[in-house]
This record gives sequence, structure tokens and C-alpha cells, in this order.
Amino acid sequence: KKYEIIDGTIVYNDKSSGIYTEMKGLNHEGSGDFSTSLFDLTTKTSCKSMTLANGAMTYLSNAKVDHNATLLADMLNNKFTFKKNSLKLNEIELLADGFVKLADTYKEMDLSFSSPNNSFKNFLSLVPGAYTTDFKDVKTEGDFKIKGKVKGKLSETTIPSFDILININKAMVKYPTLPKTIKNINANISLLNNGDQPDQTIVNINPLNLSIDNNPFEILLLLKTPVSDPDIDARFKGTLNLGDLSQAFPIQDLKELKGTLITDVTMKAKNSDIENQRYQNVNVSGHIIATNFLANYKPYPTIIIDKGYILFSPKNISIQEFAGKLGASDVQGTGKIDNFMAYFSPKLTMKGDFNLRSTFFNANEWLKATET
Repeated sequence: KKYEIIDGTIVYNDKSSGIYTEMKGLNHEGSGDFSTSLFDLTTKTSCKSMTLANGAMTYLSNAKVDHNATLLADMLNNKFTFKKNSLKLNEIELLADGFVKLADTYKEMDLSFSSPNNSFKNFLSLVPGAYTTDFKDVKTEGDFKIKGKVKGKLSETTIPSFDILININKAMVKYPTLPKTIKNINANISLLNNGDQPDQTIVNINPLNLSIDNNPFEILLLLKTPVSDPDIDARFKGTLNLGDLSQAFPIQDLKELKGTLITDVTMKAKNSDIENQRYQNVNVSGHIIATNFLANYKPYPTIIIDKGYILFSPKNISIQEFAGKLGASDVQGTGKIDNFMAYFSPKLTMKGDFNLRSTFFNANEWLKATET
């Protein structure tokens, strides 16, 4: 006997916890001896596009999924234990062990996984925009490792605990149709949750660095309690030549990109301290400077920023200076965001004030682009 799903769409959107899962083009079939209570269930699953996010963190974006597995099906207890399995997300292959148990109000699981192939190129295929039609010809170097555990119950009020580690060492990437190279890519990323609530998630990036045409960029980030009270300890530092970026990494629908982005930002703060004006507990400083920025994305009008200066302080993020053009429209402005830490929480809303000026604004060209 067998069952199947053909070209299905599944969306799980839990706004209270911030968990979002979307599967499009889902095809699944399973076969086994359903007349007995204990048997081998053979399944084959493919999905053209899968997205998985939790709050501001997107873990998968439009990933292609292929999964073949043989499970020991215990129908009396609704428990399914992996015997053989192979999961492929774009080009990265994962092997998993453990079980999943289905109940009326929850799903219980105890799973572990790792990647048998340590190629950085396989990991790169999961990066949004990186998985191009000429991906097989992309040149890469470097090592990649991933391993993880997921254990507990998934219900309307709980999530399973998890411990996921990602390591990238001495990597580089060169696309065949682009002239420049991204190199010196190193990363240590940890996603940890020892409880049963999304708010107990800890994200640790220590560090993530890379270099494009000898311009290094580094990110350090530690994020705790992302739902109730985002607590962040982070540093962002480097110079990004956007023209070099467009010549090193494929960007969909991009016609032209240029300009310089200089970033030097330090953050060590809790959202509650900022909202309650306990600024003595807040260490936020730095700036982002944008010069000669131009972006032309199909089908939108060209965006030009002649100059932009964003200042970070314990009280707020303030746009000290902004001047540019949105298509044919000139725009100048200043503004501020008071509770910028709310960006990391699905339950909180950022608040701020902006003052924009324009001597001429043509909304028609933006409406036409949206309709297109």
C-alpha cells in the first residue's frame, strides 16, 4: 500500500512564537505494509522551495529539498525511527538518526544530524542567492562542518531543544561569470536552546569574517532572549565596496550596484534597558557611512544615496544625514529609531521619527514597478 502528496503547499505561521515554515512544490510518497502495527515505511520526498525562520533569523530561504528514508513505523505508539535516510538541502547532504513520535497535541522527537561531506561549496548552496544555474562551475576552497541535535516536544506552546554548530575554515568562492573573489571566509556559528521556548534561543556568531578585494569585514554577535527582551552583544566592522560585491557574488535582478559602506558599530544592550532609559547599562556606539551609493534592481527605479550618515548611541540610532534620489524623486531627511533592539523580536515593534523632504516626488514609477 502507498500514499502520496502531489505538488502540495504547506505554510505554518505561528505569530506568537515567530516560527514560520513554508513548503512549496511538495511531493511525497510512502509505502509499507499498513496492515501490521510494526513495519518498515519507505518514503520519498522532494520540495521545490522550503523556507524556515524564527523571528528575525532565517535558517532556510527557498531551499530545494530531497529526502529518502526508511523508517521503522510503530503504529501503536505513532513512533517512527530512522533506519536509513538521506536528506539533501540544495547541495548539502545531511545524515540523521533518531525518532519522531506523533501525538494529538504535540510531536516528540530525538534527532541528531551531521554532514558527511565537508565541502564549503555544499554549504554555500544554502546561502540566499548563491545557488545559481552555473553553480557546478563555481570554484571554492575551505572546510565546512555542521552537526546538531534536536530533542523534545513541538506543540502550540513548546519547541524542542536544539544544539547546532556550524564551522567554516579558510574558505573562498569565485563565480565563473564574475571577476572578483570572496576570500578569507571563516565562521563559528552556534544555535542553542536548552529549554522549550523560542525565547530561550541563544545565537552566537564568533566570528564571521570575509574579505572582498582586500577589504575585510567582521561580525561578532551574541543574541539572547530574542522574543521577550532582546539581549545583544555585537560588533560589526569593515569597509564594503558594493561595486566589488556585485562583481564577486550574484545578486538576482541587479542591473548596477556601486558605492562604499563603512561600518564600525559596537552594541552591548538589552531592549528593556533602552526602553526604560537605563542608559548606564547600555554600551552602543559607532556609525555607518554610505557614500556614492547607486542600486538599480529590476523592475524598480534607480536608488541613489549621495551621502548617508547613521550614528549609534545608547538612546537611539539616528540618521544624521541623508540625501539622494529615489528614481526621479529627490529625497533629503533625518530621523531616529528609539528601540532598535525590537528588530530581533517578533513580538516587539520598532518606534521612531523621520523627517523627509522632497521638492518633487514621482510615485507613479514605484506603483508601476510594484504592479510589475
